[in-house]
Amino acid sequence: MIQQLKQKYKFMGLLLILCVAGCDAQQEDNISPYPVLDSGMTASTKYGDNIYWMDNDRVIFVSYGPKPKTVEEQRQRKPSIYIWDTRDNNIKKYADGSALCYHDGYIRYAFYGDDIPKVDPELSHRTFWKEGAFGNETIKTAEFATVEEYRAWYRSNPLNRYTCKLVERPSSMDGKVWLPLLGQHGALEWETDTVPGASETEQPVVFRRSSDNKAIPLKITRGDIALTTRRYYMKYRDAYFFQEQVNWGIVQNNDCIRYWWMSNKGYVEASCQSIVPVKNVSKYGVSLYPTKKGVLVSAGKANDYDAGTLALYLETSNEYQKLITGGHEKLSLSANGCNLAFVNAPFYMARRVGSPGESRLKTINLCSNGGNENE
Repeated sequence: MIQQLKQKYKFMGLLLILCVAGCDAQQEDNISPYPVLDSGMTASTKYGDNIYWMDNDRVIFVSYGPKPKTVEEQRQRKPSIYIWDTRDNNIKKYADGSALCYHDGYIRYAFYGDDIPKVDPELSHRTFWKEGAFGNETIKTAEFATVEEYRAWYRSNPLNRYTCKLVERPSSMDGKVWLPLLGQHGALEWETDTVPGASETEQPVVFRRSSDNKAIPLKITRGDIALTTRRYYMKYRDAYFFQEQVNWGIVQNNDCIRYWWMSNKGYVEASCQSIVPVKNVSKYGVSLYPTKKGVLVSAGKANDYDAGTLALYLETSNEYQKLITGGHEKLSLSANGCNLAFVNAPFYMARRVGSPGESRLKTINLCSNGGNENE
């Protein structure tokens, strides 16, 4: 009888431990004051595999399918493109492929399968992809005799990440730091000096407007932003967002990160976002992301098997709300500025093969306390 009671309480104790762990995990997942929707799918975080909103409800992304349990299963996985309709939480496969780029009904991606074009045996390098109006894309190819020819072609025809199309680099920008924006807006360049006697870092970044090819010195200097600076085009404002280059150093309570909004005419609005006072965090690891609800702040550091201090914050009424704990990669915002899609990893090792803390594609609706906003 005593032995039976011991076994009973031992079992109840195990249930209690599991319940506490489960309750804590659920509480952490529901920490956001806004609705969080979990797709139940992993999403690729490889370079080039970004997440896009097709409209205010549908998300298009790359996934390798169910999380593998072994290294061998991981090696055999192939990437595919999926569409997630958040209205009914329905996910459908669109095509085999990766390196996805999507913009306003135009799609581009690398693919594999039986329809790969045959290569000319005389040529040593080629590249191929599919692109075009969504649902009607065609195969594009480029073949070269040498790798050097391919690299020269790519430098002259860079991919515009805003439009998902290859663009021809102007001869005036050959070998220079140059960034194409949306085609109807123009480009940025870091080479034309407009302030006599100013140092390199004090020279303004120049906006070359498409409508009249006018060079407009911006109220942003080359010391403020670089080609690798975090930058976004936000449709809900029809403007570009740039975050300043942040140097190493521990975050202090009164620190803020500067950022700028640039209109498609070249007008600049400057501001500064205060930083969440998370201890022992480098400024270099803090990033900003704009939404209709306000500028989000990513700060903190994740541990191997817990979220640590890493979280995504939203400042409201001079206080910070924690939207989600853990890692948050490949952030993407719907056109109305309300719905945020991202890959969430609860802790650092969550993406490891066989890890119980699987990374998931999720969304947060920042404009409502229930359901998605469609404006």
